[in-house]
Amino acid sequence: MAAISRKHHYLPEFYLKGFTGEDGKLAVFDIENNRLKTKRLTPSQIFFEYDRNTLEFDGVKDDFVEKMYSQLETIVGHAFKKIKEQKSFSYLDAQDMFRIILFAGSLYWRIPKTDNLIKSEFENSSPDELYFEIRNKITGEKAPEDFINIIKKNDAFIKSYRAIKPVLDYMHQFDVSKIEDWKVYYATINDKGERKELHLIGDNPIIFRNPSNTDIFHQEIIMPLSCGKTLYHTRGKDVKVVEPTARIDVDRILFLQSKKYVCGPDGSYLEKIAEHASLYKDISPQAAEFLRNRVFDVFYDNTN
Repeated sequence: MAAISRKHHYLPEFYLKGFTGEDGKLAVFDIENNRLKTKRLTPSQIFFEYDRNTLEFDGVKDDFVEKMYSQLETIVGHAFKKIKEQKSFSYLDAQDMFRIILFAGSLYWRIPKTDNLIKSEFENSSPDELYFEIRNKITGEKAPEDFINIIKKNDAFIKSYRAIKPVLDYMHQFDVSKIEDWKVYYATINDKGERKELHLIGDNPIIFRNPSNTDIFHQEIIMPLSCGKTLYHTRGKDVKVVEPTARIDVDRILFLQSKKYVCGPDGSYLEKIAEHASLYKDISPQAAEFLRNRVFDVFYDNTN
């Protein structure tokens, strides 16, 4: 039997490459120990867990969930390649935007932050709400409720479901007519003609207007796609000119909501943002909420 993969990234390597320095490596700030790591790491060396997506059936291990993620990465990789190649503007056709949006949904349910959330949602929702059903392959009859309840507590089934959940949500909840509400913006050029690519990446990289709402397709979000590119879901609003200060605020929020690591191309910038973020954390929860609201001030209603 062929060996299965064990090193499973919850932030894909191709995604992390957009946040590396010229050496192809990342500066890493260790949040738990409150320090910048002395060694720069490659994308393959961070944001992974061994056997995170490994399943076991009757004593036999399988990594087909990891293969599912790999297939998705292949699909969205084309759009990220196009974004990387574009220097001064974003021109993505509808198919590319669909891929980026699907990737955002997948990433949210792939990170450790949502481990307990996916278990709770899975256990407390009906099969209809989860968009699946289990039937006897011979008779075609639906499985009894007690069997469903057992399955819903099975770790292998939960891991499988979390991999396909973004696709199911995308199919059942995403409004194709609202594609224009999703926008990719590039870092602004300063008065010296320089493009300051600042964005960082952390283990919880999607910023929600309302963190208690997990429906990524129906609320405003901000998500760094690379150091200089950002995905916005505006929900019908417009986006003001995004000044460097607004982008720095995004990095501060990323620090506040990450638990283990935050990375970027430049170590000194990482340390500065860590210091800024700690000030907001030390003041009060209201200070952090004020910062979140300020981050979304770049959205404005154009109907008035």
